[in-house]
Amino acid sequence: MPHRPKRDVEVLAGLDVSAREISVARFRSKEGTLTVANFANTASGHKALLAYLLQATEGVRVCLEASGNYSLDLALTLHAHHHVEVSLVNPRRARRFAESLGERSKTDPVDARVLCEYAARMPWVVWRPPTARALRLRAITRAIESLGVMHTQEKNREHALQASQALPSLVIREMRRHQRYLENRMEQLRGEARRLIAKDSELDRRSDCPRDRRNQRAADGRASRVAR
Repeated sequence: MPHRPKRDVEVLAGLDVSAREISVARFRSKEGTLTVANFANTASGHKALLAYLLQATEGVRVCLEASGNYSLDLALTLHAHHHVEVSLVNPRRARRFAESLGERSKTDPVDARVLCEYAARMPWVVWRPPTARALRLRAITRAIESLGVMHTQEKNREHALQASQALPSLVIREMRRHQRYLENRMEQLRGEARRLIAKDSELDRRSDCPRDRRNQRAADGRASRVAR
Protein backbone atom coordinates (compact mmCIF):
# COMPACT_ATOMS: atom_id res chain seq x y z
CA MET A 1 0.00 0.00 0.00
CA PRO A 2 1.51 3.37 -0.96
CA HIS A 3 2.52 5.84 1.72
CA ARG A 4 -0.08 8.61 1.90
CA PRO A 5 1.00 11.81 0.07
CA LYS A 6 2.02 14.90 2.04
CA ARG A 7 -0.81 16.93 0.48
CA ASP A 8 -4.32 15.74 -0.30
CA VAL A 9 -4.57 14.18 -3.75
CA GLU A 10 -7.56 12.05 -4.66
CA VAL A 11 -5.79 9.63 -6.98
CA LEU A 12 -2.15 8.69 -7.50
CA ALA A 13 -1.06 6.38 -10.29
CA GLY A 14 2.18 4.74 -11.36
CA LEU A 15 2.49 3.62 -14.96
CA ASP A 16 4.89 0.96 -16.19
CA VAL A 17 5.07 1.46 -19.97
CA SER A 18 6.35 -1.06 -22.51
CA ALA A 19 6.07 -1.18 -26.29
CA ARG A 20 2.70 -2.95 -26.24
CA GLU A 21 1.26 -2.61 -22.75
CA ILE A 22 0.75 -0.17 -19.90
CA SER A 23 0.55 -1.53 -16.37
CA VAL A 24 -1.23 0.85 -13.97
CA ALA A 25 -1.18 0.93 -10.19
CA ARG A 26 -3.93 3.31 -9.01
CA PHE A 27 -4.17 4.46 -5.40
CA ARG A 28 -7.32 6.19 -4.09
CA SER A 29 -6.38 8.23 -1.04
CA LYS A 30 -9.92 8.49 0.38
CA GLU A 31 -10.53 4.74 0.42
CA GLY A 32 -6.89 3.79 0.88
CA THR A 33 -7.24 1.20 -1.91
CA LEU A 34 -4.68 0.13 -4.50
CA THR A 35 -5.77 -1.52 -7.75
CA VAL A 36 -3.73 -2.72 -10.72
CA ALA A 37 -4.91 -2.87 -14.32
CA ASN A 38 -3.43 -3.23 -17.80
CA PHE A 39 -4.10 -1.35 -21.04
CA ALA A 40 -2.82 -1.54 -24.58
CA ASN A 41 -0.18 1.04 -25.48
CA THR A 42 -2.30 2.38 -28.34
CA ALA A 43 -4.42 5.48 -28.92
CA SER A 44 -7.58 3.61 -27.88
CA GLY A 45 -5.76 2.13 -24.89
CA HIS A 46 -4.71 5.62 -23.80
CA LYS A 47 -8.33 6.80 -23.90
CA ALA A 48 -9.44 3.80 -21.83
CA LEU A 49 -6.64 4.43 -19.34
CA LEU A 50 -7.63 8.08 -18.97
CA ALA A 51 -11.25 7.10 -18.28
CA TYR A 52 -10.06 4.55 -15.70
CA LEU A 53 -7.91 7.12 -13.90
CA LEU A 54 -10.69 9.71 -13.78
CA GLN A 55 -13.39 7.43 -12.41
CA ALA A 56 -15.25 9.34 -9.67
CA THR A 57 -12.49 11.91 -9.29
CA GLU A 58 -11.40 15.26 -10.69
CA GLY A 59 -7.75 15.18 -9.75
CA VAL A 60 -5.08 12.64 -10.71
CA ARG A 61 -1.32 12.61 -10.41
CA VAL A 62 0.44 10.19 -12.74
CA CYS A 63 4.06 9.11 -12.47
CA LEU A 64 5.91 7.22 -15.20
CA GLU A 65 9.46 6.68 -16.32
CA ALA A 66 10.84 8.72 -19.18
CA SER A 67 11.15 5.80 -21.58
CA GLY A 68 11.40 7.64 -24.89
CA ASN A 69 9.02 6.91 -27.75
CA TYR A 70 7.12 4.20 -25.86
CA SER A 71 5.81 6.70 -23.30
CA LEU A 72 5.78 9.97 -25.28
CA ASP A 73 2.32 9.76 -26.87
CA LEU A 74 0.83 8.55 -23.59
CA ALA A 75 2.43 11.40 -21.62
CA LEU A 76 1.15 13.95 -24.14
CA THR A 77 -2.38 12.50 -24.01
CA LEU A 78 -2.46 12.58 -20.20
CA HIS A 79 -0.95 16.07 -20.01
CA ALA A 80 -3.60 17.44 -22.38
CA HIS A 81 -6.33 16.67 -19.83
CA HIS A 82 -6.75 19.52 -17.34
CA HIS A 83 -7.55 17.16 -14.44
CA VAL A 84 -4.31 15.19 -14.81
CA GLU A 85 -0.81 16.13 -13.65
CA VAL A 86 2.07 14.16 -15.14
CA SER A 87 5.55 13.63 -13.76
CA LEU A 88 8.27 11.91 -15.79
CA VAL A 89 10.98 10.27 -13.70
CA ASN A 90 14.52 9.47 -14.78
CA PRO A 91 14.73 5.64 -14.89
CA ARG A 92 17.93 5.59 -12.82
CA ARG A 93 16.29 7.69 -10.11
CA ALA A 94 13.25 5.40 -10.10
CA ARG A 95 15.51 2.36 -9.77
CA ARG A 96 17.41 3.87 -6.85
CA PHE A 97 14.09 4.64 -5.16
CA ALA A 98 12.97 1.03 -5.67
CA GLU A 99 16.22 -0.24 -4.16
CA SER A 100 15.75 2.07 -1.16
CA LEU A 101 12.43 0.33 -0.47
CA GLY A 102 14.29 -2.98 -0.26
CA GLU A 103 11.93 -4.53 -2.80
CA ARG A 104 14.11 -4.62 -5.91
CA SER A 105 17.59 -5.62 -6.92
CA LYS A 106 19.68 -3.68 -9.42
CA THR A 107 18.46 -5.88 -12.27
CA ASP A 108 14.73 -6.02 -11.48
CA PRO A 109 12.42 -3.76 -13.50
CA VAL A 110 10.72 -0.86 -11.74
CA ASP A 111 7.03 -1.71 -11.76
CA ALA A 112 3.86 0.40 -11.57
CA ARG A 113 3.45 -0.09 -7.81
CA VAL A 114 6.89 1.37 -7.14
CA LEU A 115 6.16 4.36 -9.36
CA CYS A 116 2.89 4.92 -7.50
CA GLU A 117 4.84 4.86 -4.24
CA TYR A 118 7.32 7.31 -5.76
CA ALA A 119 4.47 9.69 -6.57
CA ALA A 120 3.26 9.51 -2.96
CA ARG A 121 6.61 9.99 -1.22
CA MET A 122 8.84 12.11 -3.41
CA PRO A 123 8.63 15.84 -4.24
CA TRP A 124 6.22 16.31 -7.11
CA VAL A 125 7.69 17.82 -10.29
CA VAL A 126 5.16 18.53 -13.04
CA TRP A 127 6.26 17.59 -16.55
CA ARG A 128 6.07 20.28 -19.20
CA PRO A 129 6.03 18.79 -22.70
CA PRO A 130 8.48 20.08 -25.30
CA THR A 131 7.23 22.18 -28.18
CA ALA A 132 6.25 20.59 -31.49
CA ARG A 133 9.49 21.85 -33.04
CA ALA A 134 11.55 20.41 -30.18
CA LEU A 135 9.84 17.03 -30.63
CA ARG A 136 10.53 17.15 -34.36
CA LEU A 137 14.16 18.05 -33.70
CA ARG A 138 14.50 15.15 -31.27
CA ALA A 139 13.14 12.71 -33.87
CA ILE A 140 15.54 14.06 -36.49
CA THR A 141 18.61 13.87 -34.27
CA ARG A 142 17.77 10.32 -33.23
CA ALA A 143 17.42 9.37 -36.88
CA ILE A 144 20.85 10.90 -37.55
CA GLU A 145 22.32 8.90 -34.68
CA SER A 146 20.79 5.66 -36.02
CA LEU A 147 22.13 6.33 -39.52
CA GLY A 148 25.53 7.08 -37.99
CA VAL A 149 25.58 3.67 -36.31
CA MET A 150 24.69 2.02 -39.62
CA HIS A 151 27.45 3.99 -41.38
CA THR A 152 30.04 2.86 -38.83
CA GLN A 153 28.92 -0.75 -39.21
CA GLU A 154 29.30 -0.52 -42.99
CA LYS A 155 32.78 0.97 -42.64
CA ASN A 156 33.78 -1.89 -40.34
CA ARG A 157 32.43 -4.48 -42.80
CA GLU A 158 34.32 -2.83 -45.63
CA HIS A 159 37.53 -2.96 -43.62
CA ALA A 160 36.99 -6.67 -42.92
CA LEU A 161 36.32 -7.43 -46.59
CA GLN A 162 39.49 -5.65 -47.68
CA ALA A 163 41.51 -8.04 -45.53
CA SER A 164 40.93 -10.82 -48.09
CA GLN A 165 41.95 -10.76 -51.76
CA ALA A 166 39.62 -13.66 -52.52
CA LEU A 167 36.43 -11.66 -52.04
CA PRO A 168 34.90 -9.80 -55.02
CA SER A 169 35.59 -6.07 -55.29
CA LEU A 170 31.99 -5.64 -56.43
CA VAL A 171 30.82 -6.16 -52.85
CA ILE A 172 33.19 -3.49 -51.55
CA ARG A 173 32.01 -1.00 -54.19
CA GLU A 174 28.40 -1.68 -53.24
CA MET A 175 29.17 -1.08 -49.56
CA ARG A 176 30.86 2.21 -50.42
CA ARG A 177 27.80 3.30 -52.40
CA HIS A 178 25.65 2.48 -49.40
CA GLN A 179 27.95 4.53 -47.17
CA ARG A 180 27.62 7.53 -49.49
CA TYR A 181 23.85 7.11 -49.43
CA LEU A 182 23.87 7.13 -45.61
CA GLU A 183 26.13 10.19 -45.59
CA ASN A 184 23.74 12.04 -47.91
CA ARG A 185 20.75 11.13 -45.75
CA MET A 186 22.51 12.34 -42.60
CA GLU A 187 23.46 15.62 -44.27
CA GLN A 188 19.87 16.22 -45.39
CA LEU A 189 18.62 15.57 -41.86
CA ARG A 190 21.29 17.86 -40.40
CA GLY A 191 20.09 20.59 -42.74
CA GLU A 192 16.52 20.12 -41.56
CA ALA A 193 17.69 20.25 -37.93
CA ARG A 194 19.55 23.51 -38.58
CA ARG A 195 16.46 25.01 -40.23
CA LEU A 196 14.28 24.06 -37.26
CA ILE A 197 16.74 25.63 -34.84
CA ALA A 198 16.96 28.80 -36.93
CA LYS A 199 13.14 29.18 -36.80
CA ASP A 200 12.93 28.88 -33.02
CA SER A 201 14.73 31.44 -30.86
CA GLU A 202 14.59 29.21 -27.78
CA LEU A 203 16.09 26.22 -29.60
CA ASP A 204 18.69 28.51 -31.15
CA ARG A 205 19.63 29.93 -27.74
CA ARG A 206 19.91 26.48 -26.15
CA SER A 207 21.93 25.01 -28.99
CA ASP A 208 24.22 27.98 -29.68
CA CYS A 209 24.71 26.18 -32.99
CA PRO A 210 27.80 27.37 -34.92
CA ARG A 211 27.22 28.10 -38.57
CA ASP A 212 30.71 27.15 -39.73
CA ARG A 213 30.77 23.70 -41.38
CA ARG A 214 34.09 23.02 -39.66
CA ASN A 215 32.14 22.95 -36.40
CA GLN A 216 29.37 20.75 -37.78
CA ARG A 217 30.05 17.83 -35.46
CA ALA A 218 29.83 20.09 -32.41
CA ALA A 219 26.63 21.62 -33.80
CA ASP A 220 25.03 18.21 -34.27
CA GLY A 221 25.91 17.31 -30.69
CA ARG A 222 24.35 20.50 -29.37
CA ALA A 223 21.21 19.95 -31.45
CA SER A 224 20.93 16.43 -30.04
CA ARG A 225 21.18 17.71 -26.46
CA VAL A 226 18.54 20.38 -27.11
CA ALA A 227 16.14 17.77 -28.49
CA ARG A 228 16.31 15.43 -25.51
